[in-house]
Amino acid sequence: ANNKRGKSSPWTMDEGEIKYNAESGVPFWNQHNATTKIFPDARRYDPWCLQQILRHFGPTPVTARVADLGGGTGNHAEDLFVAWQLEQPVVNVDPAEGQCAVAAKRQGVKPVVAGAYEFVRSLAADTTPAGSGDTAGTAGSTTSIPRQQFDRMLAKEMIHFITREQWPDFWPDLYRVCAPNGVVLIMGRPCETQMPFSRGMQETWRRLWPLAGMEDAIRAAGFNLHVEAAPFHVRMAKRDWLSALQSRFWSNLCPEYLSDEQMARDIAELEASLPDDVGEGETAKLLEWDDVFTIYVLTRPPER
Repeated sequence: ANNKRGKSSPWTMDEGEIKYNAESGVPFWNQHNATTKIFPDARRYDPWCLQQILRHFGPTPVTARVADLGGGTGNHAEDLFVAWQLEQPVVNVDPAEGQCAVAAKRQGVKPVVAGAYEFVRSLAADTTPAGSGDTAGTAGSTTSIPRQQFDRMLAKEMIHFITREQWPDFWPDLYRVCAPNGVVLIMGRPCETQMPFSRGMQETWRRLWPLAGMEDAIRAAGFNLHVEAAPFHVRMAKRDWLSALQSRFWSNLCPEYLSDEQMARDIAELEASLPDDVGEGETAKLLEWDDVFTIYVLTRPPER
């Protein structure tokens, strides 16, 4: 499905910066590539993320067909294209035209303006009759296979946008779109976080990651599943953290969840409750916590 938003896109380009248009009527998406601005040690964070992605995907041939679901500006798609020296571009799927416009300028990235759910469902429905030995990917079915399948699919910090009501369609269709021996890598977040949020921000975070039961749904679709936690240690000045929160850089901070009045109250709460920085430079005492990812490695078994 082609979900182009046209003039209603929530994202616009302003002097090279991607900005959210609150008047678009489109829900806020955590799609802006804010990591480099948010974490002062992004020089560690970005390579760490890529290392996790490459390690969990495992050896990948240059002929691999790769997609990044909810890929935003395509930074991970470009990294994978270069790291694996792929023969064909990585398909970068994102519902925001502004993000895809940036992705289009990257090396080895093919942007597709669509939501992950619509993209997967569309591919799963576009089938061709199965040949000898082919299967459709759903249990007991050998009638057809999708015309386009992927050997590697990344879904980093976006799986919470697939609603529980969509799971019965999404997971079987994702299985069909994943090639035999293919891998889907999901990087999500635990429901409880160590981040120094206010009480209100903690509550919106819990509502953002309602993934209980997801593992069972993944296995029921036919995938083999491995799950592990991956912590990234963050050390950050108090003023920088409060500034990041005020910029609403994560989905749980969007106006849909926290009004301007509530945000002001929460910032005041944190200003009073969080310890002040002590000292300067490498020995300074700053805020510290583990930013924990939950990593799901979905593998489609080989055809029998």
